[in-house]
Amino acid sequence: MPRGVVRRCDRCTASTHTPHCGETAESQGHVDATSVHRRSPAVAAGRGRGEAAVGVLVTPLATRLIERTGPKPCLILGSALLLAGALALLLVDAVTPVSALLAVALVLGVPNGLNNLGLQAALYEAAPAASMGTASGLFQTFRFTGAILSTAVIGIVLGQGASSGGLHALAAVIAAVSAALLVASLLMRR
Repeated sequence: MPRGVVRRCDRCTASTHTPHCGETAESQGHVDATSVHRRSPAVAAGRGRGEAAVGVLVTPLATRLIERTGPKPCLILGSALLLAGALALLLVDAVTPVSALLAVALVLGVPNGLNNLGLQAALYEAAPAASMGTASGLFQTFRFTGAILSTAVIGIVLGQGASSGGLHALAAVIAAVSAALLVASLLMRR
């Protein structure tokens, strides 16, 4: 079976091989999401995880920035880079060189590390100690709600298939949201 093709497990009813079968996905000639996580960061980055990898690499720098200046500059920088990446996506089309795509992915990956830590630090500064559990729970709820809504937007925009026009529409949505985040970050008290 070609790599990347997922088939039903011969030993159970699972749609992919899992450790309970005693075999790995690779030994059966296919790769699923679980097996990709066991691969090297370079291979994972090649499978659409480049932005997340860049965000992880930026995390130590974001930590230092927050320790020195507080969350506001980190959130401003993250939102500005997200806006820049979204605007760069508007320039991408079917003939864009891979090197340019990688540069856009790099610009879009940096805000992951900056905004994740910046938002958490802002939460810890703003929430009273007695309400920290509630504030953290609400923070996670809205984070997951945002992820669900972004998935819905991607489905609406790219539902009929990926195209340059669809990518540009998605970039416009990202640009609008990141512009709102930039304004909100600039208006923060600290």
